[in-house]
Amino acid sequence: MKTRFFVLLAVWLGCLQSGYTGELTTAWGANQRTQLGLGSSYTQDYVLEPTRVREDAWPYSSLTNVTFLAGGGQHSLAVMVNGTVMAWGSGEFGQLGQGLSDLNDKNAAVPIAGLTGVDEVAGGGNHSIALLADNTLKAWGDNASGQLGLADVLPPIPLRATPYSVVGINDARQVACGYNYTLVLLNNGRVMAFGNNAFNQLGFDGDVRISTPTLIPGLSNVTAISAGNAHSAAVLDDGTVKVWGRNGFGQLGVGNTNNCLTPTVVPGLSGVSDAACGGYHTLFLMADATVKSCGLNIVGQLGLGDFTNRVWAETISGLADVQQVEAGAYFSAARLGDTSVDVWGNYLYGLSEDPDILLITENTPEEVSGLRGVSAIFAGSYHILSHGVEVPVLHVPLAYLDYGYVAVGDQKTLAFPVSNIGFGDLPLTVTIDPPFYEGIHANPLQEDVQYFVPISFEPVAPGLFSNQVTFAGGYQDEIRYVIGHSWTEHYALRWTSASNATYRIVQSDAPQAGYDTVLWDNQIATPPTNAIYWQSMATFTKTVMFMRVEGDTGAQPSITFLGHEIED
Repeated sequence: MKTRFFVLLAVWLGCLQSGYTGELTTAWGANQRTQLGLGSSYTQDYVLEPTRVREDAWPYSSLTNVTFLAGGGQHSLAVMVNGTVMAWGSGEFGQLGQGLSDLNDKNAAVPIAGLTGVDEVAGGGNHSIALLADNTLKAWGDNASGQLGLADVLPPIPLRATPYSVVGINDARQVACGYNYTLVLLNNGRVMAFGNNAFNQLGFDGDVRISTPTLIPGLSNVTAISAGNAHSAAVLDDGTVKVWGRNGFGQLGVGNTNNCLTPTVVPGLSGVSDAACGGYHTLFLMADATVKSCGLNIVGQLGLGDFTNRVWAETISGLADVQQVEAGAYFSAARLGDTSVDVWGNYLYGLSEDPDILLITENTPEEVSGLRGVSAIFAGSYHILSHGVEVPVLHVPLAYLDYGYVAVGDQKTLAFPVSNIGFGDLPLTVTIDPPFYEGIHANPLQEDVQYFVPISFEPVAPGLFSNQVTFAGGYQDEIRYVIGHSWTEHYALRWTSASNATYRIVQSDAPQAGYDTVLWDNQIATPPTNAIYWQSMATFTKTVMFMRVEGDTGAQPSITFLGHEIED
């Protein structure tokens, strides 16, 4: 599996750019309801390569500053460093928290108004739960089975399109959402449950639906919980596991396919540090960093090298140094100690009649190619979210960038090497129409290999697109404009100068028929500047040149293109 990276490519004119490394939230898998959050550019029903999640606001940047993620049935949630929450994907049940007037799907991350102080989130089939720093809970989304814990009594139980406080819980430590039920681990090691109980997934025998948070009898000393489609697991402080709920495929690991009405110890299983319940299978992360699995194995989601169900948990061969496990409806994922991610099973089983879907089935763990620097992974029903992906760095040496003065009537062409010093081959194809820019044609851009990139500065007489910027010493400012290739894309153009100087910025692109040209005026902080035009164009053809007007001859500006998305 190949991954696309989204690169910051810097071109310094007379200054050295040391590079930049940031963090990204990426997603891949099913996207029928835009649960990957990739923006309007991605209309595919599924995306099989990790791709950056975007914010649904100008400048539609990559989603960063994230501390926690959660995948639901067809929606996703992210906790930001400031304790707020962003959401995207399916919104028809209010699971995005946007209010009754907006139950629309969102193809990029949008903020949930009024929700602050959040530590963690969890996503169910069509509902969402937030664990706050004060150990209380907020809930929103579908509530037909009482899965929000709001003590609704009679059906029809209304959905909640904005966060509501869950009454009676003020000491929560962890929350887990199944398809239409919720589990809450308390600080004292007890567990509460509410929602659908048709398969006894709440750990109670009898009630079909419980809408009030209720303690599960006979369950204590719990350190971690997990909720699947309709089965549940709790890891105890002695390394043993108790399970309950649906067991038609052996997903409880108790040696048979009978449902467990109440929490039941998994025989012979000890030394467990965490558990992940999928659709109809379960993963157990062991204290020695290996993984055991049991349950349905129709597309290899157990990782055992075959497609046979298991009623007892078996060790996945060759999988070691595992730091985290996640389980989706029909797939599994593991984050390893080297910050890579292994996956197995099938993200899309049952969602599509496309015969190619079966080709992505793996019954043993396979590394997600090129994906490193991952600090956490989170599984939805049919998609995966990852956080902490580092952006590879491209360096441009100073020696190749003697820009100098370009007078009207003259033309200057420079070539400089670009080296990928990231953690693997970098898929990169840049093609800009000549004569402005000959372009890079290298896919993939191999690690430790230099590519020479020619830049042409065309002489353009000052005119409609002429603008003037005054730089103070060491001042850096930014203006944004829109260009496109295959679709409208967003970029940032940053000007930086080492000392005092005034430059005329000449943009040589002319408006093209059939595309809007918009003037973005007065959006730059001091020092003052005239506006620059931005335009939606069908192809990526962009030339920007700096012509020094006055000031220190040693001062040179820089051009930095941010957020350049490459499409193979």
